[in-house]
Amino acid sequence: MATIKEIKNQLEDLTTLSDPAWAGFEADSRAGVQTAIRQRKKAIQADWDEDLRLENMLRYEKDLYEQGFNQIAGIDEVGRGPLAGPVVAACVILPKYCKIKGLNDSKKIPKSKHEAIYEQVMKEALAVGVGVQSNDVIDCVNIYEATKLAMIEAVGKLKKKPDYLL
Repeated sequence: MATIKEIKNQLEDLTTLSDPAWAGFEADSRAGVQTAIRQRKKAIQADWDEDLRLENMLRYEKDLYEQGFNQIAGIDEVGRGPLAGPVVAACVILPKYCKIKGLNDSKKIPKSKHEAIYEQVMKEALAVGVGVQSNDVIDCVNIYEATKLAMIEAVGKLKKKPDYLL
């Protein structure tokens, strides 16, 4: 009889909830095996849900790809809430149909995952641009207009990664 650790390793090979191999594992009555089965099924479901979420996010890009566009830039800002400091916008072009697990509006990403997602975005990105508008600009034109200026600057600073980094 396989150890629970061995079964956990075997469960990692299962990637769908419909795999017939589940039946063999579910026949094992050991509590540790049943816990491992629940955990693996939960992880598979979470991966499935994340893939669906990312597919939904790509719906606009897919429409544009079908219209003949080959590169689509995404843009987001940070720093609109603070009482002081600049507003920063980043503009990124990712490869067609690129899915980065956990990618979302920065305010919806747990702080603990920011760095890993940033690293993945930078690894996948075809081009990146960053725009910054100071607190003085914000005071002159208001936060909304300063954000738009930062976004325009970010688009203008889009730089393609060298081919050897792609």
